[in-house]
Amino acid sequence: MTTRTTAPEREVPDGTGLAGTVRDARGQAVEGATLTLVDPAGREAGRAVSDAGGDFDLRADGPGDHLLVTGAPGLAPSAQRIVLLDGRTTRSDVVLEHAQVPVGS
Repeated sequence: MTTRTTAPEREVPDGTGLAGTVRDARGQAVEGATLTLVDPAGREAGRAVSDAGGDFDLRADGPGDHLLVTGAPGLAPSAQRIVLLDGRTTRSDVVLEHAQVPVGS
């Protein structure tokens, strides 16, 4: 899994968020990936699905440390730590590796 996170880049009037693009290891956009933010207490803090270009824009319940879990059919899921700042959108792209097929399957 590869992730690129940059500093928050724009004000968001309706709260804290996360935006980015989901791609596979070959650089292709992943449509329909499910992205779930989990807060430190283990509760879902936000959810989004990537569009045809792999882009997503997710609104979060609040700032702080979160776990971003991303999954898509045929690709290995990923989990990464994300720090969100209040009232801003943080940019973080996700790269999902192709799932390994067990030998003999």
